[in-house]
Amino acid sequence: MVVSGLSSNFYLSDNPIFINISNIASGTSYIEIILTRYNADGSVDVVSTPQKLYNLNNNISLDIAPLVKSFMPEPLHDKNYSNLIQYAFNNNFIKAKVTVNEIKFTYQMAPGTRTTRGNIEGFFVTLSTQSFTNHFIRGGKRTYDSNQNLVAGQNLLVTDTIPIWGGYPVDYYTTNSSSGIVKNNTIPTNLKEERSVKGCNALYVKFMNSLGGYSYWLFENYENEESNDNLGSVLRRISILDLGNDFDSEIELISKIPARYIALMKDLIISKEIYLYNSDAQTWMRILSNNNKIKTNPFDVNTKVKLKFAVPTRYNPSLLW
Repeated sequence: MVVSGLSSNFYLSDNPIFINISNIASGTSYIEIILTRYNADGSVDVVSTPQKLYNLNNNISLDIAPLVKSFMPEPLHDKNYSNLIQYAFNNNFIKAKVTVNEIKFTYQMAPGTRTTRGNIEGFFVTLSTQSFTNHFIRGGKRTYDSNQNLVAGQNLLVTDTIPIWGGYPVDYYTTNSSSGIVKNNTIPTNLKEERSVKGCNALYVKFMNSLGGYSYWLFENYENEESNDNLGSVLRRISILDLGNDFDSEIELISKIPARYIALMKDLIISKEIYLYNSDAQTWMRILSNNNKIKTNPFDVNTKVKLKFAVPTRYNPSLLW
């Protein structure tokens, strides 16, 4: 058995990750695939139930990205901006070992017996095994190609520079062979682009980008919108009972985006994790992208965008439960 497809590192789980299994021995009963996830200290965290592939030919191919995604931790950003020395960031990736076993069902005579049909025992044996230990990142590239990966020391940025507004927190993330991903609160000079704060109603947004790092943008303006969906009423003999409303809160963020940063907006609308920054309280509030689209023209130096986001709330002004 020969297994290929996992010879690199830092595979992106938002693209297919195919492993190809060839030269499967004649008589093989099934191929078994096991994923072992490790803790930051190198100890085993959890082991998957063996995934079994039957009805084999001499060659098979399997996309393990769904299995990898199922073992990813829940997205959770880091709010520490005071540590100026890079440190491990243990979200948005896993370190895991993928083990591929070639299994065959065979027979042997029970010990101390003569050869009769009743004394033959059947059991499974492992003909061969191969394993690969890699880092897998919650991210992807806009491509039809599979097995997309990054290299060690690569910045998890989708633009050449990082826009920075004075007084607002910012960081960036890098792949690391031992730690997986490390966070940096000190931005190198060659990556900085200082920008001025415009407008009195600016809102600062942080979001997970398509490579598993985090990016930021200061929107110059915004609009709030609240809406209802009336739940109906009950016509009683002498009065009407209003059953109340479902309530939704939405915010529209407005900004003029230079062409070199339009990739940030494309990542923002599909981001799995988006936050609004409260500069007074220095806190982050989760918001959700609300069916947005980005239209660009290659001849435009700047693109005005208006993006809508749902603001989660537990307010329930209805008589139903």
